Amino acid sequence: MKRTIVLACVVLLAVVALTTAAGCGSSSSSQAGVYVFKSDPKQTITLTSNGKFTVVQSGSKTTGNYKVAGEKLTLTPSQKGLQPLTVTIKGGTITDPNGGTWTKK
Repeated sequence: MKRTIVLACVVLLAVVALTTAAGCGSSSSSQAGVYVFKSDPKQTITLTSNGKFTVVQSGSKTTGNYKVAGEKLTLTPSQKGLQPLTVTIKGGTITDPNGGTWTKK
């Protein structure tokens, strides 16, 4: 009986640890969506739930991967020569380093 209770506790702790670890570091699915640039709605940032992004800006398209850590969103382009960009994401709004805002549709 005692062994069964200990085993049940170990299993429960493992499930809690795995569930917590799975939710840490990235909340891609909750941030997924299309964000529209306030000054020009034709410019968009699309974040998918699998950590991919597409930026359409000034007639060009950039794609890559993204990660979310707290309020920091890091976009890592797949095109050679382009550097990662870290922006702020909070409450359905992305703010770029120049102060431009992108609002989730």
